Amino acid sequence: MSGPGNLTRRGESSWRFKFEVSANPRVTKYHTLRGTKKQAQEQAAKIVAQYATGQYVDQDRQTVAAFIERWLRDWAAGNISNKTYSRYEELLRVHVLPKIGAIPIQRLRAADLQGLYAGLKVADRTRLHIHRVIHRMLRHAAQWSVVHQNVATLVDAPSVKSTEIEILTAAEIARVLEALRGKSLYPIVVTALGTGLRRGELLALRWKDVDLDGAKLHVQQSLEQTTSAAGWCSKRPRHATVAAPSPCPPLPSPYCASTGRRR
Repeated sequence: MSGPGNLTRRGESSWRFKFEVSANPRVTKYHTLRGTKKQAQEQAAKIVAQYATGQYVDQDRQTVAAFIERWLRDWAAGNISNKTYSRYEELLRVHVLPKIGAIPIQRLRAADLQGLYAGLKVADRTRLHIHRVIHRMLRHAAQWSVVHQNVATLVDAPSVKSTEIEILTAAEIARVLEALRGKSLYPIVVTALGTGLRRGELLALRWKDVDLDGAKLHVQQSLEQTTSAAGWCSKRPRHATVAAPSPCPPLPSPYCASTGRRR
């Protein structure tokens, strides 16, 4: 850098900082700084020091919206499941883009995120999930030298009120099973109640995963819905062997045959 630059007042609390990155060829950078003259001088000195040490991140016009698109394409698409990708994309598109999408990402402040969270008309847990997605995205922005700092680290994570989970009583379970007895859902519901398997794991069970004699289920995969043309895909979850419900529900041959035809 050929010199420390030039600071010029543009408004009551606005300054233009001009400095040369190189003399041959001549490359000049401009920054708009805000605050008192002393504060602007401190910001200008920081910019010069960052460039001298190789930590300078060139300010461009990339917006939060543009980086969201880049992040979903270059990182999320290849590193998370289809279901998680769809959820991230939905949260960012519906709740983040309309509020802060137009802000240049290098000018995004912690206060912008705090205002975003405060204005969301969603459940507490959804608000927390949005914060976590933004935090993860901005962490990559910092790693890729798009921004100096992940400003999401400066914002307290939205709180979630703890609530006691309501579960079915033994009498309610008995009524559910009695209502489903003789129907195709009966074995599925019994298995769900007796093992605690997730929905995707239940839907992905195959006959070769079921050991009726040993009263065991081998969880080898999970089925999830996607936005692709196929609509569904399988993934490998935790590998586990769980005990089947006791007593294990009988699966009469007509049921097995009808299940095979439906598949």
